[in-house]
Formats: sequence, C-alpha cells, structure tokens
Amino acid sequence: MQTEYRIKSLQEKMREHKLPAALLFYSRDVFYYTGTSQPAYLAVLPQEYFLFVKSGFEFARRESFLPRERIKAERRLENIFRELSSQLASSRTIGTELDILTVEALNKFNLIFSGYEFTNISPLILDQRKTKDATEIESIKGRLRRGRHGPPSGSGDLTKRLY
Repeated sequence: MQTEYRIKSLQEKMREHKLPAALLFYSRDVFYYTGTSQPAYLAVLPQEYFLFVKSGFEFARRESFLPRERIKAERRLENIFRELSSQLASSRTIGTELDILTVEALNKFNLIFSGYEFTNISPLILDQRKTKDATEIESIKGRLRRGRHGPPSGSGDLTKRLY
C-alpha cells in the first residue's frame, strides 16, 4: 500500500463504519500512517487529518511523508480536543486504540473529551496493516535476503571478528 494512500484507506474504512473521528497515539500506528517515529497524536476525520507532534517537531517534519501543512507542534491533548471538536459535527464517537490505552490515559481522555464516547479502532488498523502491496512485499523480501546472506561485502570485518 503506497504511503500516501494509507490515511485515505483508513478514512474510507471510517466512513464505512460510520466513525466520524479517530485519534491514534500508538507509535507503530502513527509511524505506519505518517513515517515519523516522534511522539505524536494522529487525528483522522473522514475528509481531513493532522499530525500533532508532542516533541521532536523538526525531526517529524523531516521524517514524515505527510504534507507540511498537516503537521503541527502540539503536546497538549486539551488543544487537540478543541481543534477536533470544532470539526466533529453532531457525532460524539471517537475511535482510538483502546486495546493498548492504559486506564490512566483513558481517564484523561474521558476528562478532556467529556461527553464523547471512545470506540476501539484497532481492528480496522490491524486489518489494513496486514495487507501488503507489491512495494512492501519486495522490501520484506530484500530484508530477508540480506538477513540470510549477511551484510554486503565491504561492510566491515564484523563476520571475521565473530569467527
């Protein structure tokens, strides 16, 4: 799946499930959709999305394949809520990764997003992530070949030192 298509595919799944918003925080999911490993929240609406970077904003802008106007420096969940709530029509449901959200974090979400209900979006994300396109398959094959045959020649004397 091409990286620029990943968020669009999630948005399509959200529309199919009548889910008006998603707030992702799990680093693997954020990386999958944005290309950055910096701590961040990814807010996804049916027609819109934003990456709210908690720290390492400049790194995130360099790492991410998202358009720059979609990346914002914001660490406060309260401010993210204000921005999201203005775009949530009448719906009061937000998808997030409930299967890995701690009780403490859920309590914080419930306090900040008072009046909203959270639903587990992880099954949609995992279903999408398990489907690989030709580019991802070739990348995996390449990593497997390199692992099987060791490092490329000229990459140092590591193998000589091991034996």
